[in-house]
Amino acid sequence: MRRAVDVLLLAAVAVVVGAAVVDASSPSEADRAADATAEAAAELRAAHVGGRLVVAAPDCSRRELVLPSLREKPLGVIACSVYGRPGSLAVYRGGIVWYAFAGGTTTLLRGRELDAYLGRHARLRRVAWLRNVRYAASYRISGAPGETLAIFEGGTLVRVIGRNEAYEDVRSSPSGRFLAARSSGGLALYDALGNRIALPRDVVAARALAWSPDERWTVAAGADGLAVFRTRSTRVVSTVPFPGIDVDWTD
Repeated sequence: MRRAVDVLLLAAVAVVVGAAVVDASSPSEADRAADATAEAAAELRAAHVGGRLVVAAPDCSRRELVLPSLREKPLGVIACSVYGRPGSLAVYRGGIVWYAFAGGTTTLLRGRELDAYLGRHARLRRVAWLRNVRYAASYRISGAPGETLAIFEGGTLVRVIGRNEAYEDVRSSPSGRFLAARSSGGLALYDALGNRIALPRDVVAARALAWSPDERWTVAAGADGLAVFRTRSTRVVSTVPFPGIDVDWTD
């Protein structure tokens, strides 16, 4: 009987020791994160991607990532929105679209002009500059089920590119060559003429897009990380393991 008890005790000790060895040899979450970051940095380096990303994390804390090394620098600022660019348009009181430039502002469209053009009352929601006096604007027509996204040239509506959506973000690239719109249907990318550009499949559900200063590269911020791809390509060259709700790309 004593021998049987000893055998059981030895077996239990072996199981505990074996489990400890397996646990010690398994990579920790921190190790896996470090490996994923190193892999992403190698992919960015191989693709010759450079610059700096400013990322708003899900808790709205901000950090800067240097590309391609992915060296991280906390910015110590709480900001859920980080994308910004000069020369952008804004919607002010009364639904007036202004173009801001170094010498002042120019009025491009007034709410009453849009009403007259559409034949119904509409409220401007979001605007993004696309070059010269061309811009994209989302607006809601009274009684309509959702918002419309259209491209304007000054006060003239040039092309409708989206209907019956709830647009949460409309932004343009540094020189106005590209337009990104996030709605209830996901992310969509267009050129300045309003032509749809295909996105990588996993990027459609991302929260925000930003472009490199030369617009050759695009980054998408989402729950799974930052997906970097060539603009006009559907292949992601690297996924950086830093979840984000907004992103900007600087020199």
